Amino acid sequence: MTNDQASRTLTELGNVIVLERPIHGEILASAVSSSLRGRRRQYEARRRLLALQTA
Repeated sequence: MTNDQASRTLTELGNVIVLERPIHGEILASAVSSSLRGRRRQYEARRRLLALQTA
């Protein structure tokens, strides 16, 4: 896979975090924290949409 193909694939996937090796503890912790924040926002958005639909 070329760099252009990899770049297009990542763009199509959307919410992707690319970690380069070797992974340092600080970088991994930051990536996990970012992922958890994103997941919480998804749950909050879902909760608000359901509240709007039932209102």
